Amino acid sequence: MFNHFQIVDLTGNAVCKIQTPLPIGAVVTADDLAEWQKKKKRSIIKYDGNEAYAKHFNYIERYKTSIYKRKPIFSDIAVTPEGNLLVEGEIDSDTRKREYWLTDPSGKLLKQFNTTGVTAITISTNYILVIKETENDENRVYCITRKGKDVEDLNPKLFE
Repeated sequence: MFNHFQIVDLTGNAVCKIQTPLPIGAVVTADDLAEWQKKKKRSIIKYDGNEAYAKHFNYIERYKTSIYKRKPIFSDIAVTPEGNLLVEGEIDSDTRKREYWLTDPSGKLLKQFNTTGVTAITISTNYILVIKETENDENRVYCITRKGKDVEDLNPKLFE
């Protein structure tokens, strides 16, 4: 089964669909929704307090079904200077691994790789910027000079 990206213009009108070999997210279950509610509640209470949760945010407990049919498989999509799509997967909370896919504009998979501890990768014309978490939960930004094309420059060994 193939995934599709819906391309829209700046006014929100559909332009086209791109078929990709990227995986389709799993169906959201009641357990997934319950886990989301727990995490959201903990986060709100941690940063805003019990009173703020009780007054403003307890609506999350009212959700009985997810607004999404499937779990997201990616957190960001960026267009590279070459016009390719760099798709950034969700971070696995247990292993800290993140999957990346590079596709051409038609959706053909050019490269796929995993990273550990990488928060984000951004590609500019001359540089690749990599944000990594340290052991102390701090972020460090690494600037890697580009040498060639997207496929060659996106070398996961450089991000270790």
